[in-house]
Amino acid sequence: MKSEVTRQYWALARDSHPRPSNPRPPSVSFEALSGPYENPGYGTVDFCFIFKNKSTSDFPSPCDDSWTTLPGAIDTSVPTLLAKWDKAWSTHIMLTHFDENLFNVSTLESRHTINATQPFWTAEVHEGTIVTAEFSFHQEESQRSVSGFGLTGGIWGAGAEAGTRKGGTARDRAEVWFHKV
Repeated sequence: MKSEVTRQYWALARDSHPRPSNPRPPSVSFEALSGPYENPGYGTVDFCFIFKNKSTSDFPSPCDDSWTTLPGAIDTSVPTLLAKWDKAWSTHIMLTHFDENLFNVSTLESRHTINATQPFWTAEVHEGTIVTAEFSFHQEESQRSVSGFGLTGGIWGAGAEAGTRKGGTARDRAEVWFHKV
C-alpha cells in the first residue's frame, strides 16, 4: 500500500510540470556535470550521474544504494544527478534534467522503516515549489568546463518579499551558488 502511494505521488510530481518532449542536452556531457560542488553555507555535494540504471561513479556513492534508500524517487529514463545531502531537513539532493542547462531540484528525505519488505521511506521535502538548478560554464581554449550551478525557486527560504534575483548569468540569478571543485 505504502509503495503504491509513493509511486502515485512521484507520478503526480513529474506530470505537474512535464519535461519538454525533445529536451536539449546541456552544454557539456551529463558525466561532466557529476562530481563535487561547494558552497560556503551549504557545504560540499558530490553528484553521481544516473541514467538507464547506470552510474558514472567508480567509488562508493549515493548512487550505489539509491535503489534501496530512495524507493520510487528516481526516474531512470531521465538523466539525473544525485548526491547525499545530510541536512536537518533532507538526506539527498536530486537534479533531474529538464532542458539544456536547467535541472529540476528535489530535496529528499529517506528514513529507515521497521518493514523488512520496504526498509526505507522516501519523501520530497520541497513539495509544491519549483526549485531549479542552472549550470554555468567557462571556456578554456577550445574546451568548455563547468564553473558551477545556481539554485533558484525559494530554496533559501527568504520568502516572496525578497523578490526574484535577476541577472545575465546563472550565478547572478542564483539564490545559492555552488562552484565546481
